[in-house]
Amino acid sequence: MKRFSIGLIAGILIGLLASSAFVLADQSIKLIINGKEIICDVAPQMINNRTMVPARYVAEALGAKVEWDDAQNAVVITNESAMQENNTSVVSEPYEWISLRMLIDNYSMEQDANQNKFVLKNKSGMVLIGNVDTVNNTVTNSVLFDSNNQELGSIETQIRSSQTCFNATKLKKWGFIN
Repeated sequence: MKRFSIGLIAGILIGLLASSAFVLADQSIKLIINGKEIICDVAPQMINNRTMVPARYVAEALGAKVEWDDAQNAVVITNESAMQENNTSVVSEPYEWISLRMLIDNYSMEQDANQNKFVLKNKSGMVLIGNVDTVNNTVTNSVLFDSNNQELGSIETQIRSSQTCFNATKLKKWGFIN
């Protein structure tokens, strides 16, 4: 936890120095979760046109537990009481999830002309294809293919915190992400 804190502080200081020329001092960003303003020890800030907030404050305000895993060099956020928004059953599988936005930011994306499908390709040629339900703003029928266009299987999706998320555990197992 100590190494994480030092790294977090160093990263924030570097970010502040790099972006200080572009941010006016009177433009503070508020963090409001479920109608309640959350005061953080590190203020939310804009970096590369993205709003960055401390994960601990967001996760804990939403009832999640935040831990540092030194062996994996990772922040681990868990929420045992998480419910699927489109289903009333409790999520019981110990899966990790990754949002569509995170996949888009890390892999090249192609989208067909009618915008009802997306195709994500990783560096080794694997392809994740999903159909977009524009009415419900969800992704359905996500299927992963290897670099030889052989179907590996379907990938579970959920709506989590208003974002389409994929079963990262299976994507890692099949080598689509690290």
